[in-house]
Formats: sequence, C-alpha cells, structure tokens
Amino acid sequence: MPKKGQQVNIHIVTQPGEELEFYVKDHLLGKELFDLVCRAIGLRESYYFGLHYQRLKKQPCWLKMDKKIRHELGEDISKVKLYLRVEFFPEDVEEGLVLWQTQHLFFLHVKNEILNELIYCPAEEAVLMASYAVQAKFGDYDQDIHKKGFLGDEQLLPKRVTSLYQLTDEQWEERIVGWYAEHCHGLSRAEAEMEYLKIAQDLEMYGTNYYKIQNDKTTNLLLGILANGINIYEAENKLTPLCAFMWSEIKNISFKNKRIWIQPMEKSVDSFNFISLDVNINREILLLCSGNHELYMKRRRSDNLETQIMKSQANELKTERQKEINRFIKEKKLRIEASESQMDMEMRLQEYQSTLETYRQHLEKAEETTDLLAEKALVAEEESRLLIKKAADLEYEIKRLHMSCTEKEKEKVYLESHIQNAGVTIQQILKESEIRARETLLLKQELDHSRTSEKQATEKLLQITTNPRLVQRGVPHHLSSQVQQQHGHQPQHGGQPAIVNGEGGTSEYIKSLQQEGDEYLKKSHHLQQQLTDIKTAIDGLKIMDGGDIMDRLHIENVGKGENKYSTLQKIQAASTNARVQVYQQL
Repeated sequence: MPKKGQQVNIHIVTQPGEELEFYVKDHLLGKELFDLVCRAIGLRESYYFGLHYQRLKKQPCWLKMDKKIRHELGEDISKVKLYLRVEFFPEDVEEGLVLWQTQHLFFLHVKNEILNELIYCPAEEAVLMASYAVQAKFGDYDQDIHKKGFLGDEQLLPKRVTSLYQLTDEQWEERIVGWYAEHCHGLSRAEAEMEYLKIAQDLEMYGTNYYKIQNDKTTNLLLGILANGINIYEAENKLTPLCAFMWSEIKNISFKNKRIWIQPMEKSVDSFNFISLDVNINREILLLCSGNHELYMKRRRSDNLETQIMKSQANELKTERQKEINRFIKEKKLRIEASESQMDMEMRLQEYQSTLETYRQHLEKAEETTDLLAEKALVAEEESRLLIKKAADLEYEIKRLHMSCTEKEKEKVYLESHIQNAGVTIQQILKESEIRARETLLLKQELDHSRTSEKQATEKLLQITTNPRLVQRGVPHHLSSQVQQQHGHQPQHGGQPAIVNGEGGTSEYIKSLQQEGDEYLKKSHHLQQQLTDIKTAIDGLKIMDGGDIMDRLHIENVGKGENKYSTLQKIQAASTNARVQVYQQL
C-alpha cells in the first residue's frame, strides 16, 4: 500500500470501451475525484451520477463523496476500477434529462443493465427497444448497406429472452431489423435513444436500487429506493411492491446500528424502521435516500440559474438541430423531385429519339421508293419509244408491200393476207403502246406523289430537329444538321431556359410541421399496439414451461391488467398510516 500523501493511478471507466487514468494524491476526497472526472468528460448534469466500485471479496458500493479515496479503496487503491454510473434517476427522462450527453450516458447505462438482466425486460419490449438501439448506432436502414448478418457482432437481447423462444440468432435479427426498418426511419441518434429510455422507464425494475431488509417480525423483505420514493417488496418479487411511500410523505430518515428509521410527515403517524442485514450498507441506503429526496424536492422548485442556462442552451441546440433536420428533409425532397424530373426528361428524350428514328426510317423508305419509281418510269418511257419506232417500221413495211403488189400479182393473195395480219399486229402494237403510255403517266403521277410525301416527311423532321427543347435534351446533332442543310435552314442559337426551384411558403412549412407532429403523436399512441404485435408474432414460438420467476410474475400482472403505475396508484390510494400498518404486519 502506498504511503499517505503519495500519488496513485486511478482507473475510471466512463462508458463501455472508454477508460480514463488519473494520477492524483491518495488523500483526495471522493467529491474532488468525481468533479475531476466530470470536468474531463464535460459532464454538467453530474448530480445524476456517482462512482461505483467493488473491492475483492466485498460487496459493490458507491464511492462516498465526503471520504478520502485512500480510506475508501484501501490497499487496492491502484488496482480497483471505478465506474461512472447512474446513481439517481429522474421521474421522467424526457423532462429530467436536459443535455444530450447526459441522455447518452443514461442510454448506455440502462441498455447495459437490461442486457445483463439487472432490469427485468419482457421479450416484446426487448425486441422493440433493440430496434431503437440499432437506429441509434447505425442510422436509417439502407438495404444496400445493412445486409443480412450486419448485427452479428451486436448483443441486442438479454440471454434470458433468447433462451425462452425457439428462434435462432438469425431469426431474432430478422425480426429486429424488420421493426428497425419499418418504425425507426427518420429518427436521429438522440431521438432513438430517447425512445429507448421512454420504454425502459416503464419497466418495473427501472431506476430501483434493492437492499435486503427485515421488519420487526424479522420477515425477509426488499427495500427499493427510486426517484419518487421507497417501495417494500417480498424477498422473491422485485416487480410488484407490497407498499410504497412517496418522498413527500417522509420527513426524516436516520439510522442507528442496523436500524433505519423513517419519520413520516403526518404527526399522527408514528415512525417505523427497517432492519438492515449489513450495517455497512446502512450509510449507502441513507445517502441514496437523501440524494433521491433532494432531487425529488428540487424538481418541484423553480430551476436555479445553472439549470436555466443548461435548458436554454439545450433548447437552442434542439431548435438548431430541428432546423438542420427540416433543411435536410427539404433538400432530400428537392433531390427526389429533381431525380424524378430528370427521369421524366430522359423518358421524354427517349420518346423523341424513338419518334425521330421512326421518321428517319420513313424518309429513307420514301427516298428508296422515289428512286425505284423514277427508274421504272425511265424504263417504261424507253419501251414506249421502242414500240413507236417498231410501229413506224411496220407501217413503212406495209407501204413497201403495197408497192410490191403491183409488181408481183402472183403473190397478191398471200400479200393481202400478210397485210391483214400486219394490220392486226399494228392495232395490237398501238393498243399496247397506248397501255404503256398510260402506265408511264401513272408512274409519273406516283413519282410526283412520292416526291410530295418526301417533302412532307422532310418538313416534319425539320420541325422536330429545330425544336429548342429537343435540342437541349440531346437530339443527335448530325441528324439536325443534315435536315437543315437539305432545306436551306441555318441552325439557330438561343439561351437555355433556366429551371427555378420555388421555395415553399410559410403555410406549407407550418403544415408540414403539423403533419410531422400528428404522425409522431399517432406513433406514440400506437406504442402499445406495436408491443402487442411483437408479442403475438413470437408467442407461438415460446418454449413451453419456460421462463423464471420474473416471467411468471410479469405474466400474472399482465393477466390482471396491472402495470408499474397502476400498482402504485392502488397502493397510494390508502393512507400513510394504513400503509405503515401493512408493512409492520408483513
């Protein structure tokens, strides 16, 4: 053991995974060491916290603020680890915890107590709270990031809960992620932690320190010290108090040897006492009672200047954070609208490009048809010319034959027959020539019609390609230039229209805030329904006859329709004197 007045190393765990080492004098008071820790981590609401430790072969206890650390820690002063833990709890976490750092330390403490089964938590509450814990650590669910198995290294549920149901770790994770993705989206880290604490404070064992005591009949009982008073429990039942006394009903608490005396405010009610099984715990009980009583009375007085400043700063920070959230939501909405607008533009561009491609194909077909008809017209014209020439040759031959008839009388009959046949042939040739002429005329008419169609298709294509909106959206430049050159048009240049995003009016902003408020209120009202849904989903997988005494007691209370607050209301309905009598008769 170091000599008195020597400097020693003190190790203090401020939160899981965070340990500080202080090199201090061993005659330092507990309060001075505690203040040093609070200054080191910037903890301002220090009145909720204390330093907890456990020496070898001794019960765990709180470091006394008015004692020297050498006297408290003894020869193990350099070996004992002290833990910054919550010693006193507010009656309502949402009202009592002002600063986010305090709320975060509370969240870590309560979560650790639940996972280590120091606070009893039913399965349905455990699953719902686990989803909020995941939201606090990982933020909003993203299926591209939070893939199956991403919670494999996280302890999210008490082992007692997982052992009660026929579910694997993967199946538990699937259920937790389902609630995380569905009900926690949009919550900030601070909001998710607060939702966790709001559910936790409704648990029967939340914020209660238990101590073994006896009454004058030496009945083994438990004394529970909490934010609003003291409760008396059966030795095996930490959930349902037999009687309770509010701090407002208690005037004074004192102890002598093993006895702790309670003096009620009502003069007509006699003092009563507890018998502690360990005299060394009496002082700790007294300090816990005094500290809780002091905070209880403090909450019912006007805030001091320091608290007013903290609340003002917290409100400013909360307002600024809300503005940032609103700004983020607005920017996110604008990004979504811009993305949707871009997708719409791309779809319209694809439609225009498809239409342009269709017209281009029609134009190519019209050009091919025009060329083909022109070629056919030339062929028909050439054939007509040849037939006319052939008819002229035959007519000349007829004249020659007529001249030959005068010279060749003997061949007259034959020549006359030949002339008749030739005449018929000429008539047929003339008719065929007329037919060819008419076909030529029809082909020319089709050629004119085809050229008219080509001109109309080209003008339509020109209208599309010269549209400024289409040009801005990426119409192929070579097609636009090609059509303009064919028709003598020059490309026109103009400024691109600007897209102006209008700011929402004040009424729209207020309306959105009101809508968010309504949604949050609706969510709060449906909390019990959520718990019922979870219970219904997993009840069928529960192991028969599973669970410990806590589970059986909780099921009995649920069956009676009782909870933490209804039980206390029933107890408080009796007079102080009646409750004292109940305690003494136990």
